[in-house]
Formats: sequence, structure tokens, C-alpha cells
Amino acid sequence: MDLYAYSQIDKYQKILDDNKIEIMRLRGIRLMEGEELITEDDILQRLENDKLNILVNWLQQHSDVCWSSEHADDDHEAFIWDENHENIIDYDFKKVHGADRQAIKYRWAKNEKNVRAQFALFNKYVGQNVLYVHARQGGGNRRDYPIDTKHPMYLADIDDAFDATYCDIYYDLDKAVTNNE
Repeated sequence: MDLYAYSQIDKYQKILDDNKIEIMRLRGIRLMEGEELITEDDILQRLENDKLNILVNWLQQHSDVCWSSEHADDDHEAFIWDENHENIIDYDFKKVHGADRQAIKYRWAKNEKNVRAQFALFNKYVGQNVLYVHARQGGGNRRDYPIDTKHPMYLADIDDAFDATYCDIYYDLDKAVTNNE
């Protein structure tokens, strides 16, 4: 969830209302004029963090290591823990083999594609007179909460790479109407 955009809802809700843009599960709004480009370094940092999370989640759910409470002290050998053995801080991918290795590499590649697409779309509209809307209308939610792609202000939308039940929707403010009532 985009907390900054969430904090801006009250400030920019009128734009949506005045232009009859109905967002059924609104979670945030930003004006792209004031945004800054997401750098390649930012993207690479995000991807590295995601790699660790993907690996840990996969191995905890699918590895041969049993994760029941009776084996709570069993760790996958690929995990690198902090000095107190409380948090996994890194991994050694050479210690992941077989189907686990293939599945994780596939998920890493899919995640990188999604992250790069989401940030490329964001960067495309940075500095422009565009409204960014963050909504819980992505992925499987689209069936029940469709996005009006026929709206004259609609530019594009993309599922959130971190949680595909969310999406980012972009609207052209140059086509907006304003009501000064």
C-alpha cells in the first residue's frame, strides 16, 4: 500500500468526483507533476530485497525442511541469519537445489519483469499533469471491481508488483473538468 498516496485522498478526491471517476476501492492519489523518477539504483535495491523475500517464502512453504512447530529450529541451509539468529538477512543460493532452485529463479525473473514494468509506467508520467490513483482493483479483483478504461481521462493501469490485488491507474488531468462550486 502506498501510504503517502493514501494520505492525499482527501486532498484530491474532488478531482475524481468532478470528473465522474469512480474508484470503488480507492487506496491513494498522487499528482505526478511533483514526483521524482525512480532511479535504476532504487529499482535494483527493491529487486534485491524482493529476492530475499521470495527465496525465504518459497523455501518455508515448499522445501523439504519441515516447518511444523516440532521442527521450528530447523533452518534451510541457504539462510544467513543475524548474530542473534532472529532474522534472515541474506542467502546463499548455491545451497538451493533442484525444483526449489528452478521455482525461485522463475519467481525472481517474473518479479523483476513486474517491478520494472510498474516503475517504467510510473516514470513515464513523472513531471506531467497526470493523476496517479492507487486502488485495490488489481489482479483477481478486476472482475468484481473493473477499471473504466473507456473514461476520456484514462491513460493506463498496471498491477502492483508487490501485491497484485492493488493496481496503479493513471488519468490525464489536461482532460479534466473542474467545478468551482
